[in-house]
Order: sequence, then C-alpha cells, then structure tokens
Amino acid sequence: SQEDPVAETGEMPSLSLQQELTSYPKAIENSWIHEELYQVRNCHEAFARWGVGGGLVYSGLATHITKGREPWTLEHTKTDAEKTEPAEEHVAPHYPPPDGKLTFDLLTNLQRSGTYHAEDQPIHLRVKDDLQEIPSTVSLPKFGGPEQRFCPAAVYEYVDDE
Repeated sequence: SQEDPVAETGEMPSLSLQQELTSYPKAIENSWIHEELYQVRNCHEAFARWGVGGGLVYSGLATHITKGREPWTLEHTKTDAEKTEPAEEHVAPHYPPPDGKLTFDLLTNLQRSGTYHAEDQPIHLRVKDDLQEIPSTVSLPKFGGPEQRFCPAAVYEYVDDE
C-alpha cells in the first residue's frame, strides 16, 4: 500500500545536520511509517512475555481487530541484549532439507527475491577496532554466534582462519 520506506525516507530534503537531527524524528512521527509501526508496537513484547502462542494471539488481535489502537503500550522489561541467553541453555535448531515445493534452498530463495549486491560492494557493517575479538572470543563460544542468524540470506558466518 505504501512506497518503500527506505527509499521514501532517503528522499527527504537534505538539511543542515542540526536541522536533520531535530526534524527527522518529527517527520517520521508525522508519516505513514510511524502510523504502521505504532500499530504493531506491542507485538514483539507480546512474544517475549507470553511465548509463541500468546504472541500469535495478541499480535493477531492487535493487527486485525484493534489495529494498534489498544490504550496501552507493553513496556520492554529488558533489552534484546539482556534477553540473550547462553547457547548451552538451548537446543540448536534443526531444519529439514528443502523439498523444492514449499521450501527452497538458500540460493533459489535469493534468486527469487530479486536482491542484487555487487561482489565488490563496500562493507556496510563494521566492528570497532577495540571490539574485533569479541565475536570469536565471547559471542561464538558463549552464545553460539547469534549474528550468524541476523540475516536470512546467511551472509554472516564464522570462518576458520586455519
């Protein structure tokens, strides 16, 4: 129903840095972007509080019945980082192999998505120099490297240097 939000927000007229820092949030607040995000403001927290079943029920009601007009906002009790638990407390997910009818392999999905990135495209995510060792010394051994699952295209991976 709406244009691409990334493209639309990128087209906002350029202002001085100070003007941008103060006017951009207001521009978003007065746009359809805020309206859509406000309607689903409680969905993430519903899953965090009540699990998959409760989250689905709440999200279904919020998106189809109340359309986000419920008179409350579920406050987040912890940040996502605080909710991240050690990998040893969980069972690694097992996914059945793609069947080629309902589920497909990664390359087929990427091809069908129409996504294109040049092979020599500059890296857009960077780790600060003083934090370079954190992924391999903390994140992977303690938390199972959750950043490997940030992108459904599996673009982040741990590779042995050996």
